[in-house]
Amino acid sequence: MALVSFDEALRCTLAAARARQCPAERVRLARALGRVLRAPVCAERDLPPCSNAAMDGYAVRSAELRAASGANAGAEGGGAAAVFALAAELRAGEPAQPLLPGHAAPVATGAPLPPQADQVVELESSRLLGGGRVELRARAAPGRHVRLRGEDARAGQTVLAAGTVLGPAELALAAACGAWELEVAVRARAGVLTSGAEVVPPWACPGPTQVRDADGPALAAALAECGAVPVPLGHAPDEPAEIAAALAAGLAQGCTVLVSAGGASVGARDAVPAAAARLGFRPLYRGVAMRPGHPVALFARGPALLFALPGNPVAALVAFWVLVRPALRALAGAARPAGTWIPVCLPERIVERPGRVHFLRARLVPAPPGEPGGGLRVAELLPAGSGRLVPLVHADALLRVQGELAAGTAVPALLLREPGAPAGA
Repeated sequence: MALVSFDEALRCTLAAARARQCPAERVRLARALGRVLRAPVCAERDLPPCSNAAMDGYAVRSAELRAASGANAGAEGGGAAAVFALAAELRAGEPAQPLLPGHAAPVATGAPLPPQADQVVELESSRLLGGGRVELRARAAPGRHVRLRGEDARAGQTVLAAGTVLGPAELALAAACGAWELEVAVRARAGVLTSGAEVVPPWACPGPTQVRDADGPALAAALAECGAVPVPLGHAPDEPAEIAAALAAGLAQGCTVLVSAGGASVGARDAVPAAAARLGFRPLYRGVAMRPGHPVALFARGPALLFALPGNPVAALVAFWVLVRPALRALAGAARPAGTWIPVCLPERIVERPGRVHFLRARLVPAPPGEPGGGLRVAELLPAGSGRLVPLVHADALLRVQGELAAGTAVPALLLREPGAPAGA
């Protein structure tokens, strides 16, 4: 089969995954981190449920503050003094008592406000006078330091849409709405198989022509990071029958995604395509016009998908990030499965082979103010090579480039980690 373009491979991958979406289940909040929401969450009541104080201070009628200190007199903290009688303290979790004219009520952050109060004056702008009085120096500003009822969400409003990936903020919002159980996608079980006569386990002492298995640990970690359940299928020699047996074992263990590393190309020793055919998988594409990772292939059989990745660890991880990870997100029903690509400016002229997408590894730094792009710029293009893991460890992003590009050109970048975070030694 001829190489397909990267965009066509991604389109095909997402279509195949969306046609095989994982079922849904209900889980409690503590188990929902990183999961994809499959049913919307609606506010059961107004958020916040009542108007309340945004900071400690004194609740007042702004009109009385204006009348006492003069309309817009002075800057806040430096206006004319207004003296109020002290009302009963307003406390969080307790009903607010009516605020009588000429009174200011001490209020704690989060305490409900009486309907008569429309401003909170911070403690720093107050002075107790004794005799049940307080002096306030603040400009009248209706709504200042007040959280209005329903300003965050109204009762019945959808606050989290289906397809949302649940992070800490989303879980906080769900909890605030009383959604202590959420309908999310079931975590896909994904089998991981490595192959190759030259590969030995990480704990083994390799011979001069052997390499330790980096693909297995890397792909298992990448799958777990995506929210899948990695299922180790071991290591198989370059024989179609043995690879097929290992893949069949993964299917028997409930895997709907299979990920193999090594043996994906078209050489005489590349046995994964033949093994896939033995199991009845049909190829959706074999080979993608991208570097690194061009041997990547996708096969389908019923509800199962098989990704055959290259054996070189950098190529395997790049292919995972740009094709397998979007598939896993689409399987879960994520709204944006392809991830977020941001524009960054190239520091130098780039000349790459035309007709093929190249994913360059790069370090990023904040861009100077006013520079076009997404607020980041490329500090360094790191050495290429499908087997060079050290530059990958130092990379903040993958840059998508094609053909000849001038210095300063904005290109899409897929963040791998927070720019500037510590990397390897």
